[in-house]
Amino acid sequence: GGTVRCWGNNYAGELGASPDGGTPDGSAAAILQSQTPIPVSAVSGVVGLVAGGPFGSGTSDFDVTCALTTTAAPQCWGSNEYDMLGRGASFPADPLPHPIPAPVATLAVGSFVALGQTGGCAVSAGALSCWGQNTYQQLGVLDGGYGSPTPIAIAMPGAKKALESALGYGHACAVLEDQTVAC
Repeated sequence: GGTVRCWGNNYAGELGASPDGGTPDGSAAAILQSQTPIPVSAVSGVVGLVAGGPFGSGTSDFDVTCALTTTAAPQCWGSNEYDMLGRGASFPADPLPHPIPAPVATLAVGSFVALGQTGGCAVSAGALSCWGQNTYQQLGVLDGGYGSPTPIAIAMPGAKKALESALGYGHACAVLEDQTVAC
């Protein structure tokens, strides 16, 4: 029916419920974990989900969930550590958690999203853009800095179109239109 339900760990709001209070206004009990699927409000028409974050991160939790819809840009929620939500506001100025789905800045309806441990990438109409941490130049720029809170264009070899992408901890790869892979 195009709705989303999530369960498991919720320390950063990745289940779509507040870990500080079960509702955005904090009026319900906190939800830190759930074995029962919890409905995620404020997102509909969902045709796909992706999840990412630094797994096994110790005492902190930086997980993100994104929904791909037929009617809006990809919607993400959870932690904004490493600028993983792509909303345009950088951590630490942008507080944690973000249990309410919101669109990734500048992405179009129908964008294919992939999440890694410290960022995300999206393919839209053959163009690849990425956001998040850039310590290992996984955003395709040589600044070696903290990263980008919004998607930035990644140039593909030979100006080829990207079909899909995948991310790891410190790298990103894309399948190109000629069925080759660029990383």
